[in-house]
Amino acid sequence: MLSQFARANYDYNDKYLLTATVRRDGASNFAANNKYAIFPSGAIGWKVSKEDFLKDNETISNLKLRASYGVTGNPSIAPYQSLASYSSIYASSNGQTVNTITPYQPANPDLKWESSYQTNFGVDLGLLNNKVSLSLDYYNIDTKDLILENTGLPQTLGYLNDKILANLGEINNKGFEITLNTKNITNNNFSWTTDFNLSSNKNKVVKLVKGIDLFDNAAPSYMSGTISNTSILRVGEEVGLFWGYEYKGVYQGGALPAGTLTLPGGVAGDPLFADTDGNTKLEAADKTIIGNPNADYTFGITNNFSYKNFDLNIFFQGSQGGDIFNMTNVQLFNGDSNTTQDFFNNAWTPTNTDTNTPRVGNNSNREISSRFVEDGSYIRLKNIAIGYNFPSTIIESLGVENLRLTVSAQNLLTFTKYSGLDPEVNYFGRSGDNSRSSNTVQGFDFGNYPTVRSVNISLNLKF
Repeated sequence: MLSQFARANYDYNDKYLLTATVRRDGASNFAANNKYAIFPSGAIGWKVSKEDFLKDNETISNLKLRASYGVTGNPSIAPYQSLASYSSIYASSNGQTVNTITPYQPANPDLKWESSYQTNFGVDLGLLNNKVSLSLDYYNIDTKDLILENTGLPQTLGYLNDKILANLGEINNKGFEITLNTKNITNNNFSWTTDFNLSSNKNKVVKLVKGIDLFDNAAPSYMSGTISNTSILRVGEEVGLFWGYEYKGVYQGGALPAGTLTLPGGVAGDPLFADTDGNTKLEAADKTIIGNPNADYTFGITNNFSYKNFDLNIFFQGSQGGDIFNMTNVQLFNGDSNTTQDFFNNAWTPTNTDTNTPRVGNNSNREISSRFVEDGSYIRLKNIAIGYNFPSTIIESLGVENLRLTVSAQNLLTFTKYSGLDPEVNYFGRSGDNSRSSNTVQGFDFGNYPTVRSVNISLNLKF
């Protein structure tokens, strides 16, 4: 990396603010024609509360309007991705195995920086001598020249790797953020403050390689023979949507309900799926979008209390609207391993047909379907801590300068409808034989170790 930057700040009468920055960044892992890129940014601010018509207002103690625009770059690719390269392989010569080389990938001299263009508008508001402070922000980010794998190379060219990196995608993120701080009570013996934040982000895939859907697989490797894809990137949709069959209930035997299918060899008690393409044969073309792991919004709220020598901190966090694909249940409800008591008791039997749960040992073949998609919304008591500062009369008698006792607990309570162990964890999974994390694979749960609930007691002693 080699970078230069310049910044200018202008402040007129502590009311009108201007900041301008320009960066020139170079990265050796990009192609010879595009190692360097220029990223400018600018921001303006207006402290309205400093104006004569508002500076003596008893209600509004602070009002600031903000706007900014800037470009940032992403150089996070492995070295040598833009260069032509060779790979060693085994070959046969005169009946003997020999080492040789073959072209691995062609050069891409035009591979360049991935760039994000962000616009932000904000308001800072303080009321009643800043006893209430509020910040509102709206942003829009267009990320262009996404670095994706170009699968358009014909195999007849003879390259071992037909998925070279190229700037072939675009994605949009937009949303808002709210931060609120209130000083509810403040006096000599007791105080109470509250901090609240809420954010919402909506993303959309704007452009992909030739507009073709991209798939990923979050299933563990031993399932790869029965599961091909679990998530999809599609132009016009959000990132990382779940991909699979639409579950339509339990097959009761006899003629199949219109527009439904079972897996081959299906019998009464097996799961039914939607015949999406209408050809009366369950296949990959019947798969569709079955869930969205992206939350509608996330939030957090912290309350701080103090009374004489005691203080109390309570922090809740939550997420609303994001789906979770419970892949643990794909394994447990498959019929080739142990299962849960709830599934066993509610499963279809010839005498228990009024159920939406397939039979034990059903012909599910570990299918990826909407019956495993659950609401991942939750509210969690993330942290609670109570502290006590021993009074001077005690610490002086002990010959110390300060003595404090604290008891805290993390992840103490969770309120959720999700049936798994923890709605906050994520399983990245495997794609083929390569284990890798992916920011397009999210919202999957497969035997994840839950977030630890802990209680801590500490004594701080200062001599």
